[in-house]
Amino acid sequence: MPCWWRPQDLPCVLLFFGHVGVFWYLAVQGLQQGDLQRLYLPRDFRGAFCGVSTGQADMTSYPKLAFAMNAGEVLDKLALQALCSDATRSQLTDAEQAACTTSGSLNEVNDVVSKLEQSMTDPAAALQMAGSFPTPTSVMADASKYLTPVCTSACSLSTSRKYSYSPPPDAPWASAYERLSSSLPLQQLQMNAWDEASCPYSARYCVPFPGLNFQPGPDDICLPELESSLVSSLTSGISKQLDSLAQSKLASSVLADVNNATGRRNGPPEATGNLEAVGSILTSLDALGVVAFVALLLGVVYMVLVRFFAKPVVWLSLLLIFLLLLAAGALAISKSLQCAEAQKSARYALKSSRAAEVEVGFLDFTEQAALTAVQNVQNVTEKPSDLLVNCQDLGGYAISNPDLRNAVRIVGYCFLGFAALWLLLVICLRNRIRLAIAVHQVAAEFTAMHPYVILLPLIQMILSLAYLAGWSIIAGLMITDVPSNFVPAQAMSKSQAIANNGTSPCATTWPAGFPYEDVSDCTENTTGGQPLCWHCAAPRFVLNERFAFAFFSLLWHNALLAAMGQCIIAGAVATWFFTEKRRKALQPVFCRATFNAVIKHFGSLAFGSLILAVVQFLKWLMRFLSEQAKVRKNRVLQTIFKILACCLWCFEKCLKFLNKNAYIQVAIKGTNFCTSAQNAFFLILRNAIRFGALAMLGSFLYFIGILVISGATGLGGHYIFQAFHPQMSPIVPTILYVILGYLVGRLFLTVFGLACDTSLQCFIMAEESRMRGDFVPSALQSLMEKQDLGSEEKNGKCCC
Repeated sequence: MPCWWRPQDLPCVLLFFGHVGVFWYLAVQGLQQGDLQRLYLPRDFRGAFCGVSTGQADMTSYPKLAFAMNAGEVLDKLALQALCSDATRSQLTDAEQAACTTSGSLNEVNDVVSKLEQSMTDPAAALQMAGSFPTPTSVMADASKYLTPVCTSACSLSTSRKYSYSPPPDAPWASAYERLSSSLPLQQLQMNAWDEASCPYSARYCVPFPGLNFQPGPDDICLPELESSLVSSLTSGISKQLDSLAQSKLASSVLADVNNATGRRNGPPEATGNLEAVGSILTSLDALGVVAFVALLLGVVYMVLVRFFAKPVVWLSLLLIFLLLLAAGALAISKSLQCAEAQKSARYALKSSRAAEVEVGFLDFTEQAALTAVQNVQNVTEKPSDLLVNCQDLGGYAISNPDLRNAVRIVGYCFLGFAALWLLLVICLRNRIRLAIAVHQVAAEFTAMHPYVILLPLIQMILSLAYLAGWSIIAGLMITDVPSNFVPAQAMSKSQAIANNGTSPCATTWPAGFPYEDVSDCTENTTGGQPLCWHCAAPRFVLNERFAFAFFSLLWHNALLAAMGQCIIAGAVATWFFTEKRRKALQPVFCRATFNAVIKHFGSLAFGSLILAVVQFLKWLMRFLSEQAKVRKNRVLQTIFKILACCLWCFEKCLKFLNKNAYIQVAIKGTNFCTSAQNAFFLILRNAIRFGALAMLGSFLYFIGILVISGATGLGGHYIFQAFHPQMSPIVPTILYVILGYLVGRLFLTVFGLACDTSLQCFIMAEESRMRGDFVPSALQSLMEKQDLGSEEKNGKCCC
């Protein structure tokens, strides 16, 4: 009877399929309300998406992102400088003078304004403006500071509109500027602006910077470049460097939120080397196919080698570790007793029992030092330990610091102690080590006998990637449905919108919105202060309850898929283990194991994966809350959530280990998850040393296997590539072959590790239940017989 009809499994099966139904209901809602374009389309300074219609603005006719002059960074500072100059500062009130941060001559401002007027017809004049106004070259060097992103219809725009400067209404010096505007030079300046049909903003945000043009760039972004008339005034090299610098700065600043949201990266167009590398891979697919086959063959060969050579390699490795510890301890102790460099050859003096003389003819020190040494050893006794001459009498020790010398000596004794402990452990645990070696030989025999078992992790990977791709689209639709009330809709003052203590209403949660100023959309301040011209732009996406449920569904599906793979492999290994030796190679083991895991044990696997998914979800929730605390500048909560996330990570690792062994019990005995987890826990508890030896030995063979398979694949692939394509560079393909070998090695060794765990549990079950027969693999046969002999000796039957 299928196990999902058990009373304890049926609720979990219903819960799983119920949650799948809810997920697809939310997916349909996301299809109706979400828009994936919001994850990657460029946005203007107000947060509106270029090329689409949103609740904030209809930008369907404006798909390009261009960059206008940042009036707040350029014109406002110039106007404030004119207002605070020596000619007009005396006419300001005390409150208005408090806004003055600079002072200078009004003639400098007049010079800048005249150059601005001239630059409208002759862009080369922009290179001669005074330091109070940025030149085109300085703008190119810091484009993200002096330019404002705006959505436009194209990169080449006509300037049929005029802009007359006026200060922002919310500036504290705006009323003073209006009062004194007739005597200020900037008021008479008429600047060119893009027409409203191409730039749908107030003229203040459509003023092109003098001397700059735009060329089409990646992702519908118009990148700035110097006008041709300016290039002739500069050397070609400098102009190209400025263009490249500006484009890179804009790409890094404007596309930062796109990259963070989607993980995309936009590289420079000069990636010729990368294109050549990709071309060398695409044109050598024939060699790639051969190398892939070689990698699979190497995996099988490694399994065969483990089967026949694991025993000598492991014992030699254990002996080598003992010798290394012993050598390290002896070296440290000898180093702590070593005399200074100049007296290395005079460490020991020979004393004659018949005369108080020392043979110093061959020693390399001065006559005075020799006489001193003779005097020090005249009264030495005949004990062998007294034949040592104190290094202090011969110039000191090689390690002059006595504390450091004692520390080195203690470290040496510790190494010797570790060596003795290691030898003692190997002697005491020799039977467990032999069992671990035999279990690895059995697992290697199974993997070599059924090499197609590695197709299962490969199929799992393909299914996981396919599910992840579909889930990503659905989740993207969910998170791009940003509620209209996610950020405050009312206008604010600058002090409210830009807060230094992290309490800005635009950034109270993560992902956070951002504040922006729009002088064409100001509202009256009811409290009687400056007009409110600041607003909040919503983020590209939100992580709400719907996304949390979708993310939990992803974790549950991934955990269930991994559980099915583990249960299938464990069932195949168990079937193979208990099959007679003569039929092991012919026994079909995967069909029945797959049926049991997918149909009979589905409820147990769903319940185990549910527990793991809950723990993983809580771990990610703690990380999310840590980010929320970071936005609110709460370091205490941020630290607490990080500690909780770390604890949940540790618990997740322990739970994965227990779940894996529980799935093995499910595959072998067919019990439900709770019973299997209990059986696995007590089985591991009763045989903790055996499982520990298996884990230690498994880590060693895992590392060796990855190194051998990936290295041999890379080396063999290098020669195969040169044989197929001798005229092409083998560097990039060889790196790809090493990665391919690593992945193939991971596939083999993942199956190999699970086969080891299953084989050990099968052996212990056969040992404890006194199951005997011709099914026991040859590597474990002798251990089983010794176990039987040991039991007979305990029962007093050995003398019969």
